[in-house]
Amino acid sequence: MKRKDENAVVITDCFSDAIDYLNRIDPNYELSNIEGARIMNAYIAGCEKAKKLTSAN
Repeated sequence: MKRKDENAVVITDCFSDAIDYLNRIDPNYELSNIEGARIMNAYIAGCEKAKKLTSAN
């Protein structure tokens, strides 16, 4: 989920994005809890890393 604050800076909520991603790849909830958690953790880690890289520029 991305939103803009009053300074027009894009803010990314990695947790919400991870849930959206998980819902897209597993719409019928067929993954186990552990598999879902691994996918979400990997997605959030990548998202946080991308935020750090883009904020450094």
